[in-house]
Parts: sequence; C-alpha cells; structure tokens
Amino acid sequence: MLLQRAVALSLAVTSAAACSVEPSDVPTPKSPASLEQLVPQVPPARPKVPWEDDISSQDFPDPLPVSDAERILKETGLFNRNAWRQVQAYNVLMDQPDSLARFQAIARNAKRAGQVYALCALWALDEPGAKALAEQLAPVTDEIAEMHEDVIWNRSIGELVRLVQDERIWVELRSLRDEAYLRYKKTG
Repeated sequence: MLLQRAVALSLAVTSAAACSVEPSDVPTPKSPASLEQLVPQVPPARPKVPWEDDISSQDFPDPLPVSDAERILKETGLFNRNAWRQVQAYNVLMDQPDSLARFQAIARNAKRAGQVYALCALWALDEPGAKALAEQLAPVTDEIAEMHEDVIWNRSIGELVRLVQDERIWVELRSLRDEAYLRYKKTG
C-alpha cells in the first residue's frame, strides 16, 4: 500500500514537472531511491498468544492454595487440556472434600472457560448437575481458545460442551494431575 502511494506520488511529481519545465531543466537524480528510503521499515508484530495475559501465566506459590486455584478457574480465558496451570487448579479443587460446591460456584460465577472446567468436574461429581449445565451452555456461541497438545483452536462454548462429553475430558484432566503438580513444583 505504501509502495503504491510512493509510486503514484513519484508519477505525479514527474508528470507535473514534465508539464512545467523543459526536459533539460529537470535535474538528474544522483541515485535511484530504494524501497527502504520510500517505505519506512516497521518491525513485524509478534502475534499474541492466548495465555500471554491470562491469569494462568502469573506466578503462584507451591503448593497451589485452594483460593488461588478457584481464582484461576474463575478468571482464565483459556480452556487448556495440557498439564498446565488450569489443570493444576482443576485438580487442586477436585482433591478438596467440598469440590462439588466449589465447582458449582465456578459454574455460576466464572468466565466461559472456567464454566467449561466446572462442566468437566460436574460430569465426574454430579451427572444431573452436569446435564443441566451442559444444556445451559450448549447454545452459547461465544468463542474461547482451547489448547490441546501443541494446537490452539478457537471453539464456541457449545462445541466445547460436546467435546467434553464426547471425549470424556474430565477423565483426561484427572489423569494429568501428577504431571501438572510436578510442572509447578518449586525446588530449592
């Protein structure tokens, strides 16, 4: 776009000069203008990754306190199926004796990604509650990032509801418990 403008400007100046002066009056340029001279160089923007500003990228104590685990799942905007911070938080809450009440509160008060984690927990703890939440979330078309292995998808909440049920993701999240705990284990 900038190159097109520079060429158009150059043609306009040349045309105007040709109309008003004799060819012998037009100075000969010392060297041709390079593209770098015509178009300012702007460094390429680094694409933003979904977890860059997410609460899950913050530093937390080890072991992860229950209150921080709840906060992570309420505030996260990423449904992460890897052994990362959200999965650690999910498992910290699943290990609590009152995990059902905690996940019911997350289902009511969290951002959409947290509600999907709550749905996973409810499938493991309270199937009728899971069915009710799944019915409520299934028509939601809002999209969030879902990360699994090395792939990130933007999926609607409705798609994630079906994926959670079809792939029994609550079992997968529990199977990642020890790996997630180990990832964030502070040594020394």
